[in-house]
Amino acid sequence: MAEPNIVARFNFPCHYAPHGRLYVHGNNLQHFGRVEDNEYMCHPLNANQFRDVNAVNPYLPQAVSHFKRVFDKNPWWMLGFNRQAFDFMVGIAWATGQGEKMIDWLGYRGFDKKNWPGNPEISVMVTRNGKIVRSLKSFLKGEHGVTCRDGSVILGLEGEHQLGKGMTLDHYINNPPKGYPHFLVDMQL
Repeated sequence: MAEPNIVARFNFPCHYAPHGRLYVHGNNLQHFGRVEDNEYMCHPLNANQFRDVNAVNPYLPQAVSHFKRVFDKNPWWMLGFNRQAFDFMVGIAWATGQGEKMIDWLGYRGFDKKNWPGNPEISVMVTRNGKIVRSLKSFLKGEHGVTCRDGSVILGLEGEHQLGKGMTLDHYINNPPKGYPHFLVDMQL
């Protein structure tokens, strides 16, 4: 059976706001570029993480860096989103064959802390080269899809993990789902 082409997962635990995970799709990963030796000092990965990830694939550190830069730009206000309002976020980074750096952003809100997990809603947007290109309005107009098949597999994996016995939001955030041993990198930041 074929597996999704997701090559890496980075878990952003409780000290990030919001908490979340970045999944990196393997297609066209080279378009994220490489991080030059002298640039790793201001990279979101610490020096040891950077060396480990760079050794596996030299394009992965730049994919993480792109995700963090776009996240820190806080584009949520453009859609009426307040990133602090989300309990959890999933980002799926990928690149087109033309070299455009894309991220599918999925913000989870409404986890029921007393009756875990409840049925949280998911808000969606997509950025291309750091700018919002797909929003809820364009989805409702039927102009494009929400994510690709591999992205939907990740959403299913996350959803199934949320239903785990004895789960809490903190446990869910700090313990990513298991079940996909094909990740080249699976790292807690």
